[in-house]
Amino acid sequence: MQYNSFSFIGDKIRNLGTAVMHCHSNQVLRIKSAVIDTIHVDETGNVWFHIDKPEQSVNEFDREFLVGLNYFRKGSPYYINVLGVARIMIEPEEIAQSIEALEKEVTPPAGKVLLKVRISNVNYYGNDTEPGNGFIDRIKNMISHWFMPHGYNYKNLYGEGSNHYA
Repeated sequence: MQYNSFSFIGDKIRNLGTAVMHCHSNQVLRIKSAVIDTIHVDETGNVWFHIDKPEQSVNEFDREFLVGLNYFRKGSPYYINVLGVARIMIEPEEIAQSIEALEKEVTPPAGKVLLKVRISNVNYYGNDTEPGNGFIDRIKNMISHWFMPHGYNYKNLYGEGSNHYA
């Protein structure tokens, strides 16, 4: 299923709110995995959040690196996996420009660092199927439950190998 606007996935991310961030960098010094709370999702495909400041100097890390964000909430009928390029926002001018552009306060509190992830790929996994009333629909549902017992459907929202927001 292809989506041309970011509103669908942005709404879903805002609804879930919390994700596990995994750094996919090959560098020796990398940001640790963390549970994050999303501050803002903008229309251009960026997700903004804070992480705990690392023990090492922030300047020692790469400013940009690949990350995965796994959005999930217990009881929710869907979850989302986001892949993108994270940027550590440490320059005061950069943070000030971000506040102006977002019209929202994103300044990191003490002991935190602001990250912006530019989304390059989104995978939405949801239980969006409605059981049919017909005989053929019941057979299809029965067979799909044999192979996918949880009933989840896989949807790559931007097509295979797509870099919709890159």
